Amino acid sequence: MSADQTIPQIHPLAEQQETAFFAGVLRQRNLLLASENVALKQRIANFEETEKTLQAQIEHLQEQLAEAAEVHHGNPT
Repeated sequence: MSADQTIPQIHPLAEQQETAFFAGVLRQRNLLLASENVALKQRIANFEETEKTLQAQIEHLQEQLAEAAEVHHGNPT
């Protein structure tokens, strides 16, 4: 290295700016993950509600089938 070349100096605020930048990146990533989490929880809630509805329909159809079988076999309720 020649005598007229200088060693680059790191500005005192550079580390703070870098830290702030990475904090912003992490915050953005966390917000995206949190948004995805909320959406997935809503989908789960919707699936659970659909499951309840379908289960109720199954039970109703099973009752109707049992009643029809009793009538068909001469055992009216």
